[in-house]
Amino acid sequence: MKNNNAETYFPPQSDQKTIALIQVTRIGDILQTLHAARSVKKFHPNYRLVLICRESFGKPLSFLLNQTFDSIYYLPTKRIYENSQSDGLKNTKEIFDSFLNNLHAQENISVLINLSFSKSSNYLSSSIRSDYKIGTYFNTQNMLQVNDKWSTYLYHVS
Repeated sequence: MKNNNAETYFPPQSDQKTIALIQVTRIGDILQTLHAARSVKKFHPNYRLVLICRESFGKPLSFLLNQTFDSIYYLPTKRIYENSQSDGLKNTKEIFDSFLNNLHAQENISVLINLSFSKSSNYLSSSIRSDYKIGTYFNTQNMLQVNDKWSTYLYHVS
C-alpha cells in the first residue's frame, strides 16, 4: 500500500537481506567499495552488508571497515599461497574450504556482488552460495557468467 504523503515508497521487508561484496584487489579498491557501501547503508539501513576481502589488504583498514560492514571475512591468501608452494594443493583446499564453511555457516547471502573482475575472484564468487549474483562468476559448466548490464559493460570494455 502506497503512502500518498511520501515521495518514495519502500515496501516493508519481511526479513533482513544480506548483500555480500567481494573486493579482493588493492587497498584503494577496498576504500572505493567502502564509500559505495556507506551510501547503501545510508539509504537502506535494514540491509546487512558483508565484505569479503584479502586479509593483507582489509585488515589494515579494519578500523574503517568495521564502521560500515556488519561482517568482514578476510580471505587468508598468504596462507593459501604459502601452503600451495610448500604442502601442495591438499592443504590449500582445506584452508579455502574452511573459509567457505565459516562464511556459509554465518551468512545467508541474498545478493553477492563481485567487484574485482579477476579470474580468482570469479572462482571465489562461484564458490559462495547466494540467492543472486552480480558481477562475473563461473557456472557449473565452468563457463564465465555475466548477468548484469554494468558488469557486461566493464568486462567487455577492459
